Amino acid sequence: MRTEVAMAPEELEDVFDSLDVKGSGVLTLEQFLGGFDRFLNSRARSNGVEAHDDADDLFSGEDSGISLQTQDGDEEHLQDLLQQLTAAGLHGGDALRRVWRQARDEGGARLQADLEAFLQQLARELWRRQRDYQQLEMTLERHKHEHKHEVQRLFEEMEAQLAEDREKILRQGEEKLRLSRKVLEQELANKTKMLHKTWEDHNCLTEQLQALRCSESAAKQENAQLLRSKEELELRLTQQCRELLRLQHSLEECRQNEEAERKKNLSEGFRLARSIMLEQQGLLQQLQLVRGMVATLDEDVNQKVWRSSEERRIHDASFTSFETTSGVLDDYEYDEDFCHPVFQKTDLLRTLGTQTTMSYSSGTSSLQEELESSKSSECDFTSLHKIF
Repeated sequence: MRTEVAMAPEELEDVFDSLDVKGSGVLTLEQFLGGFDRFLNSRARSNGVEAHDDADDLFSGEDSGISLQTQDGDEEHLQDLLQQLTAAGLHGGDALRRVWRQARDEGGARLQADLEAFLQQLARELWRRQRDYQQLEMTLERHKHEHKHEVQRLFEEMEAQLAEDREKILRQGEEKLRLSRKVLEQELANKTKMLHKTWEDHNCLTEQLQALRCSESAAKQENAQLLRSKEELELRLTQQCRELLRLQHSLEECRQNEEAERKKNLSEGFRLARSIMLEQQGLLQQLQLVRGMVATLDEDVNQKVWRSSEERRIHDASFTSFETTSGVLDDYEYDEDFCHPVFQKTDLLRTLGTQTTMSYSSGTSSLQEELESSKSSECDFTSLHKIF
């Protein structure tokens, strides 16, 4: 087709791509003729625009004379081509005639020659395709005839084989039937023996069943007695469970009471310890104060004795040793009378300090006894809880 139509391969591909709108790669005759007609029109218009100045002057006088002379010859030639295409099996003469006339009127002699060559090539191709189709039909008919004969031969062979297999199967079936009959007879004899044995076993089992029924009645009575014993035991178990729950509840109450009492004793002990500690601190302060007062009084007494002795020694410096000794004794008696109230106050303060120390010791020991008693009660409660 590329040699018959004066077009480049790229142009011919563009023509087919533009005509294949659906993209299926196949064009019918009507689609090809209509699209080719539009392509020729567009090409003719483009060629006419390019050579407008020369073509008008060159063909203006010739077209009028030539068209009248060649119109009849073109129609006859077109009719021959259409007859060839129709004989080749291509229909659509009106569309081809319309394309032919349009190419003749608008495209010029070159386009008409290209179209004529294309139609001739198309006719030859159609004749070749028709000849190939006829050869294929003949070959297919020959193969069909050969296949029919081959199938007939195979069918006859299969029938013969089936008849032979049928006879063989019948013989094998008869042999199997004979063997099966013998096997069944043997099985029947065995079943008869088994039936006799089963009957004997049935009689034996009947006797055992009778004995079991007798033992069953005794077992039922024993089961009834066991059931009553079970109910009694369940009742006792229920009562014991209730008693256990009651004891657990009582134990829980005792534990709660003991816990509350322990907490109360602990709080009371802590409170008592705090009060004793505060009292101890007060007593210690008083004891320190008393010790300070005693020390102060001792210092005052010593200073007064020393002053009185010094004054007496200075006053009696001129006396003799015997008089000095008598003066010292008189001074001692005077100092004793003078310091007697001071010594009484000192003894009183010492007694008060001793009592404070004893009360502190007794309070501390009583607090320790209370703490020990609370700990022992807690241990007793824990042991009781473990026992339950």
